Amino acid sequence: MSETRFLFTRDNGEGGSLDVMMYDVSEQSVHRLTHGAGDDVSATLSPDGQQLYWGVQDGPNYILHRRDLAGGETVSRGVRVNIDSSPAISPDGRFMVFGRNEGNGYDLIRLDMETMEEVRLTGTD
Repeated sequence: MSETRFLFTRDNGEGGSLDVMMYDVSEQSVHRLTHGAGDDVSATLSPDGQQLYWGVQDGPNYILHRRDLAGGETVSRGVRVNIDSSPAISPDGRFMVFGRNEGNGYDLIRLDMETMEEVRLTGTD
């Protein structure tokens, strides 16, 4: 992600749901990137800055979504991932790494973006 753009979540003012926003330092402007009915959280951009990834709340879990930042249709990856913090996409776009708290503290999880298989990189056992 360009250091002139920062992603964050904010109450959308339409019933208390959270949406993903982007602050562009060079433009000094805020852009609303998602418009979901549920909470949209844990957003990150692809290394080339062209794809937005985020989680959409579905009960206690989050469904991973993706779409072109320039617009277009949102694609649900159909997988429930509990992304608690700091998602990042690998430079080749093959993996997402993020923090997850499973009750014993945070672990790093690597998600294969093709197979959607998870591997725990750190352990709190």
